[in-house]
Amino acid sequence: MIEAGLFLALLILLGGSALLFIERHRRTKHGLTAEARSRIHVGWHAIMAHIAAGKPSRYRQAVIEADTLVDFALKKAGYPGATMGERLRAVPKGTFRDTNAVWAAHKVRNELVHELDKELLAAEAKQMVKNFEQALHDLGAL
Repeated sequence: MIEAGLFLALLILLGGSALLFIERHRRTKHGLTAEARSRIHVGWHAIMAHIAAGKPSRYRQAVIEADTLVDFALKKAGYPGATMGERLRAVPKGTFRDTNAVWAAHKVRNELVHELDKELLAAEAKQMVKNFEQALHDLGAL
């Protein structure tokens, strides 16, 4: 009787572990795991906090971090390329609702990183973050 109970407990433990493994590694239609999506959600909340702060330096940070999150999603979804630009070019047409908006946001991010005196208005920062948010939705990350 004890052996049967031990066997049943072991079987339940193994089954639960298998289900947990499957859930953690289940992928969206774009190849993102639950773990990757979770990391993106956490990062997205930080980006929203930057926008809510209402400070130019935080707007800058929000755009840069949003770009990084989209690049992370592209990598985790398996799009090839050495740079984010190359990965964006590898995304099939029709994946993004507005591919030009994603490119525009990425361009603004590049300007912020390479042109230290680049001014970023609140409205522009919010629009670029919105563009990145839509890209993350389109990839099944948010």
